[in-house]
Amino acid sequence: MKGVGMQLNSDYDLSVKMVRDGDGMIVSGVMIGTVIAQNQALILLCQKGEIKESPTTGAGIDGLCNDADFRAWKREITEQMEADGQRISRLEITENKLILEAKYL
Repeated sequence: MKGVGMQLNSDYDLSVKMVRDGDGMIVSGVMIGTVIAQNQALILLCQKGEIKESPTTGAGIDGLCNDADFRAWKREITEQMEADGQRISRLEITENKLILEAKYL
């Protein structure tokens, strides 16, 4: 099911919570859950080429600070989210905020 996967912590490392049974054997560890927000964050933060398995993925949002062409940024973000299988219901970009609401189809 799209939108469910391995969760990351605030440092973008795997979120791990080891659980051992009575014999000390690990029975679970990697946290699984809803990942749409983290997927959106990664797409926004990464530059193209940073994700080796998908070199065309990434909006490189840090470049938005030096660019006032919000229409171009909206187009880039929309293309990236759609390529990930998400449909955007709301996308607003102003000088001091970005609002993104999207979900997997």
